[in-house]
Amino acid sequence: MAITNAVSRNVAVTLSALLLAVGAWACDADGISIHCGSTPWLVATDDLLLAVFVQDQRVWFSRGSVTGSAFSEPVAVTAVAEAIDHNGESRPKLAIAPNGTLHVTWTRRIDGPFAGEVRYARSVDGGASFTPAVSLHDLDAPVSHRFDALHVTPGGTVHVVWIDKRPHSGGATARGEAHLFHAFSRDGGLTFSSNRHLAGPTCECCRLGLAAADGEGFVLFWRHLFDGSIRDHAFTVVDGRSPDGPADSRIELQRATFEGWDLTGCPHQGPHVIRGDGGHHLAWFTAAPGAGGLHYAFRDTASEQIVRHAHLVARPGADKPQLCADGDHVHYAWRSVSPDGFTLFAASSTDGGRTWQPATELARIQGDADHPQCVQTSTGASFAWHTASEGLRLLQPEGS
Repeated sequence: MAITNAVSRNVAVTLSALLLAVGAWACDADGISIHCGSTPWLVATDDLLLAVFVQDQRVWFSRGSVTGSAFSEPVAVTAVAEAIDHNGESRPKLAIAPNGTLHVTWTRRIDGPFAGEVRYARSVDGGASFTPAVSLHDLDAPVSHRFDALHVTPGGTVHVVWIDKRPHSGGATARGEAHLFHAFSRDGGLTFSSNRHLAGPTCECCRLGLAAADGEGFVLFWRHLFDGSIRDHAFTVVDGRSPDGPADSRIELQRATFEGWDLTGCPHQGPHVIRGDGGHHLAWFTAAPGAGGLHYAFRDTASEQIVRHAHLVARPGADKPQLCADGDHVHYAWRSVSPDGFTLFAASSTDGGRTWQPATELARIQGDADHPQCVQTSTGASFAWHTASEGLRLLQPEGS
C-alpha cells in the first residue's frame, strides 16, 4: 500500500538497525522476536513490513524489510501480560491510518465458557509506543466477544467487527447464538461508538473476511448459519457514510455460497476476501458432500452477483485459503496437512480468476505451521508463513 511522507518518517528505519535476520535467529527463554512468537499479522508499506505478533502472552510490534529477511527489536503493545486468545483463526490485527497512526486489535480471554473481549490500542509515533489497551465491548458480562476484524478507511475511520454471543434485540436470537457486532471511531481511535448489531446468526469460531469497498465502506464475508445448521457463507457491504454512523448495510445480507454444509458445531475454517478490479475475490473451505475442499469466486460490484466460481482443490487435508491480487494476477494459497507436517501450495490466475494454472508447492515443513497470509510488497505478491521450526518466511508464488 502507498503511504504518506508523514507515515514514512514515522516508521522509517535503516536496514543496518534491523535485527534477527532469517537464518541467524535462535529462540531462548528471554528472546522476543517475530520468529519465536506466533500468529503474526503483517502490513506492507512502500519500503517496510510492519507486524504484530504474540509471545509470552503479550502483543508485540516490529518493523521489517520488505523481503522479510530482518526485523527490528520488538516493542510491547500490551503493557503487561494478559490471557491473549490467539490461534490461526484469531490473531492480533494491525492497520495503518492515512495520517500514520497504527491501530491494533486482539482478543483477550476472560472467565466464562468461551468468553472473551476485543481489545484495542494505537500508536501515534510510528510504533515507538502504544496507548494503554481498552476493551471495545459495552456489555459488562462474561460472554463471548471474539474473532475481531479491523479496517481503517481512506478517511481515517476505524472499524472493528467481531463475533458476539450476547443476548440482544437485533433479530430472533437464542441464548448462546453468535452474531456480528460492530464499533467504529471517527476520531482516530480516541473514542468508539456504542456496539451495534450487524448480522446473524453466524458460526461462532470462524475468522471473518473483511475488505475495503468503495469510498468509506467495507465488505464482510463470513460463515453464516442458514436454516439452523447449514454453515455456508454470507456477504454484505457496510456503508460508512451514514450520518448517524455506519451501522446499516448498503445491501441486504446476501447468501454467497450454496454447498449446503450441514454441521453441528464450528469447523474453525473461516473464509477470506480481498478487493479486486470491479469486485471482490472470495476464498473458502467446505466439507459438504460432493463439494468438499477449497473454492474460489468473484463477486461483481455492479451486478452484486457471483459471476465466476471454481472448485479449486478437492484433495483431503487442504485448508486455510488465502488470496493475493494485483490487477488480473490473482494468487490462491492454502495449507495442506501431511502425516508429519504441512505443505504450502499456491495456484495462480492471470485473467482475474477466470482460469487457473496448476498448483505449485511453495514450501514443506515438519511440525506445526500457521495459516498463510497475503503480503503485497514492492517486490510483488508474497505469502507469509510462520512455522515452529523456521519462524517467519515470505514465499513468492510463480508469476508474482
